[in-house]
Amino acid sequence: MIFSENIVKKMYIIHNYLIRYNHKLSAVESCTSGLVSSIITYHSESSKFFENGLVVYSDNAKIKNLKIDEEKLKKFTAVSEEICNDMLINYQKITNSDFVLATTGYADYYKNIQNSSLIFLGIKLFDKAPIIIKKKYNNDRNTNRIIATEDLIELLIENLPNINYNIA
Repeated sequence: MIFSENIVKKMYIIHNYLIRYNHKLSAVESCTSGLVSSIITYHSESSKFFENGLVVYSDNAKIKNLKIDEEKLKKFTAVSEEICNDMLINYQKITNSDFVLATTGYADYYKNIQNSSLIFLGIKLFDKAPIIIKKKYNNDRNTNRIIATEDLIELLIENLPNINYNIA
């Protein structure tokens, strides 16, 4: 198992919550390359709530599949709060999901390079404004991707309405 036992338990709570309330979830990923979709589908019957998972690794994929404005992408770069915000809003429109998760960033860590391992994690719940956090990790590439995925699930569970998720 690549994910921590704690996050697998939390995803199970989210899984049951989404089924109980008949909510739909989608994920659009860049730097995590499908790991978010992987944890979402970790438990059986995830098709009852998981609508879509999309990896948009390149700028071109973001433009083509998410209708991200090319000029905005050039101005802010793909690794920005502004583009993460647009990924969430546009993918929610495309999928018609209740909740959308997004990641964009640099997974690699290089000492003394300013934006290395800078990752933006975002969630969009219903018609509310997106919630986006900026994280910096100091591990190897794959560890950073796994931790970012787990941090995104933490962000989701902390912001779901009417959820009890105490884990002993």
